[in-house]
Amino acid sequence: MLLSMPELSGLALRVVDVATEDELLQRYGERIPVLRFAGREIDPPLDRDAVMGLLTPR
Repeated sequence: MLLSMPELSGLALRVVDVATEDELLQRYGERIPVLRFAGREIDPPLDRDAVMGLLTPR
């Protein structure tokens, strides 16, 4: 979904497999997938509005 959003072109995306790090697996557990941007996070459901809300400065 993220790759199909033209609003995100030019932004770097880093994918982290939390299952490979015990600390991250404990932190996120069943909340996967999680998007994190500028110290804020959102959990599923991850839709266009949620993603754009995360990227909007507060």
